[in-house]
Amino acid sequence: MNDSLVPDLKSRKHAWIILLVSIVALLAYKLWKAYLRDGLSLDPTDNYLQYETFSTSFRILNSIIGVAISYWAFSGRSRLTGIGNRKVFILLLIYVAASPLIRSFFFNSGTASLNQFLTELPFNIFTGISEEFLFRGMMLAGLWYLSNFWIASIFSSLFFSLWHLDVTNVPLDLINLFLASLVYCLGFQAGVSLFGLSIIHFTWDQIHYGFPWIWNVSNMYIYTFISLQIFFIIVIFKSKSLEEG
Repeated sequence: MNDSLVPDLKSRKHAWIILLVSIVALLAYKLWKAYLRDGLSLDPTDNYLQYETFSTSFRILNSIIGVAISYWAFSGRSRLTGIGNRKVFILLLIYVAASPLIRSFFFNSGTASLNQFLTELPFNIFTGISEEFLFRGMMLAGLWYLSNFWIASIFSSLFFSLWHLDVTNVPLDLINLFLASLVYCLGFQAGVSLFGLSIIHFTWDQIHYGFPWIWNVSNMYIYTFISLQIFFIIVIFKSKSLEEG
């Protein structure tokens, strides 16, 4: 625990509890989604709105768990509320802004739909809050406190990637998810708050799902996004190193 930027958790016991609770909560969410598909026969393709509504009910629960336990485990509030490191937050906003530019280059956009945008809004709000507080606020922070940042970020990013296996099992997609998680981990290490990261995560998902992209995914598209992730990992890491220097 010699990392000067280590999260200000109250004790090792708190670190272990938030780490274990995050894993249980995240796996429980996947079991809930499996139950929706298999137990209630809600096919996300045929019953998307109903499926996402039921999924979001668990995201809301996980958001409450993530926020409440993070407030319980952290000594201070600087890692939780506000924006945190504004410079890195702006870098992350630029990172998110690059997403629609890349998508518009590779895909055609359908007819803009206010209904689609508003329908996806609550789904993505609670996706951002639940995943950032559970993955970065609890899993990353807990393991970081118990070991070091890189072990914690690699473990949590690998978990994040494999956690999406029910969404995609394409290796390049999983690599992309792993790198995206590393971007958020570095943002958290650089001082962006969990609230700030939730805004970034929500914005990314809203761009992805809230607009009518006509998908025709190619390897070149994935390679471009992987390059984007690597570029911002380097930029955020260098930015943090300059501030420390």
